[in-house]
Amino acid sequence: SSSCSGPLESGLYWIDPNQGSPHDALQVSCRFSAAANKTCLSPATKKVLLTNWQRIGEQGPFWFSQLQSESGEKGFKFSYEANRSQLVFLRMLSTHAHQSFTYHCQNSVAWFDGKAENYKKALLLAGSNGGIFTYDENSPNVGQDD
Repeated sequence: SSSCSGPLESGLYWIDPNQGSPHDALQVSCRFSAAANKTCLSPATKKVLLTNWQRIGEQGPFWFSQLQSESGEKGFKFSYEANRSQLVFLRMLSTHAHQSFTYHCQNSVAWFDGKAENYKKALLLAGSNGGIFTYDENSPNVGQDD
């Protein structure tokens, strides 16, 4: 199958969105309900080292991939356990997408800076299509900001 469809039991399935070789099929979690069928992908890296991350390079906005941990581990771009072709075809077969991202911001600002009462330190998120998500443009749904 190219995506999670049909009256099946929720669980792990192998799908091939580009309908090419079965060798590049990907394992997904299919969640079936009366409201919608969901095809859930796993990230390539499930958890990031909980440490003090430091900037490498110039000032201004920066990406996680430009950070380095105290132990020398480099930041990276978040990716999924699927190749680009499979993700492109899965996107074409889908009507919408949802992604959850949890950031534990102890001693840092993730979204709204309560002391400064502004969003100048808010996270910037980049989509796979190059789109940038900020507090004022393409704003993501921030579930909790404590």
